Amino acid sequence: MRYFYLILLLCITTQSFGQDAENYFSQNTEREIAADFLLGQTRLYHETLYGIQVEAKYPLSEKLSSGILAGFAWGSSFNDFGFGLPNPMLSMVQVGWINELKIAQTKRWELGVNLHSGLMSVQLNEGIVGGFFVDDTPIAIDYYFVLEPGVTAKILLTKPDAKHPVYWTTQLKYRKAFGNSNFSYRQEAENFWFGTGVTIKGLWD
Repeated sequence: MRYFYLILLLCITTQSFGQDAENYFSQNTEREIAADFLLGQTRLYHETLYGIQVEAKYPLSEKLSSGILAGFAWGSSFNDFGFGLPNPMLSMVQVGWINELKIAQTKRWELGVNLHSGLMSVQLNEGIVGGFFVDDTPIAIDYYFVLEPGVTAKILLTKPDAKHPVYWTTQLKYRKAFGNSNFSYRQEAENFWFGTGVTIKGLWD
């Protein structure tokens, strides 16, 4: 229940800023697209998966930005989910929309909250020995709609006046899933995701 209230709070916060657009949006906002490249891990179906996440966000104002997110994670599984697989593997794909709101910042660091909404698929595959390659044909697939509220911290690594400022970025979020599972349980798809990497601003100025 506490995750439901957290999601609701983030939705209300984002909506309230949108309704007060005339006062909140600044005409002097630098329209720099920011790209995040993160390596991360998550627990899914009681297994630990490792992967990557890429975000591209456009600033709607000095504090509020919005954009797209894509992620992929994979890992071996100790559970074959009743399919009798000798080397079961899980892979997760996510695509969706993300909104981020800065709640504190200086010239050297930023702290924000975000809300990602989108689609997630989880595939069960037969893995090749070594655990890094999978058969192209999935054994089973689960599909979900997900909401992920989270927090993001960024520390500037370059000079503040650099043409393309680079930040070290850390993100923590919680995944709430909606839908029906084919080979597992929806509740087992809900867990935390932690990632770290870099953010580059102004790539497409």
